[in-house]
Parts: sequence; structure tokens; C-alpha cells
Amino acid sequence: NNMIEKSKSNLNHILSLISNTNILTNHEIVEVIIDTGCTNSSSPFKSDFEPSSMRKLNKPMIIEGINGNITVEEYGTLKWEHVTSEGDVIDLSHDGVYAPELSGIQLLSPQRVMEQRNNLKEFVMNKEGCIFHFEDNIAMCVPIDKGMGLPVLACSATSSRRTIEMS
Repeated sequence: NNMIEKSKSNLNHILSLISNTNILTNHEIVEVIIDTGCTNSSSPFKSDFEPSSMRKLNKPMIIEGINGNITVEEYGTLKWEHVTSEGDVIDLSHDGVYAPELSGIQLLSPQRVMEQRNNLKEFVMNKEGCIFHFEDNIAMCVPIDKGMGLPVLACSATSSRRTIEMS
């Protein structure tokens, strides 16, 4: 998708400009699907999680989805972040489940992010995509991927420091 490639290109450019200032290090760009239908944000990659945050669930959880049921046994803090076109780094860290059976698909549940984070004030969806409104008039616009029909966000999966902390 052209919009996703442009978003990834913009993110790579911004990351390259600011990496010399040590705002972001060891970044890897990942595509995260914004999915209001998922109960919990999830990733099949342990590298998306803060290592010290990983915990076993008291009992395995079954996630029902289009491709059938998936069993998850661990959860932790997902450490995704996004760089806006204005250069603001938005920390999207929040709890999610480690779901290795997802086959390379990362899902962000906007309702879970809103539930866990204090500075995310509003999530709006329209035919163009979705917009996350944060405090201090910061907005994160996410276009709809035409192939999937869902908003897809280009994120950095790892970092050492963040400019905008979500509290």
C-alpha cells in the first residue's frame, strides 16, 4: 500500500534524523494493525515486549479469531512507539498478550490503550482512518490500509528514551 510505504519512509527519515540525538536507538519498524475488535493488544514477537515485564497468566487464555482459536499463556508491556510527521515521539507502551500463533501480526486494541494510559483523550474512526488525540494537542493519524481495510500504524519496536511519555 502506497500510504503505508510513505508512512514507513517518513518514519525511517525522522528516525534517522533524530537517532544522532539518542532519542531512539535500536529501532525496528513494525506495522501494527489498529483493531477495535480485539480485546487485548497482542504480538507474536517477544522482542515487542519489555523483557522484565513478561508474566505467566494464572491460566491460559483462549483468543477466538477469524483464523480459529489461539492459546496465550504470557503477557507483558508492549513497547511500541510512533513518530508523528511533526517529529513527536509517542510512547504507546501498554500491557498486551504474547501470542506466538498470530503468524507475524501485531494488533493494537485502542480501547485497551485508552484504559491504561492517562494522556490519550480520544480515539476517532472515520472512512480515512483513525486519529488518536493526546494531551497538549498532539494527534496521531493512522490511515486505512486499502488491502486490509484496517488502519495500520508504522511503529518503532524498541527504544531507550522517549520524548512524550504516556502517563
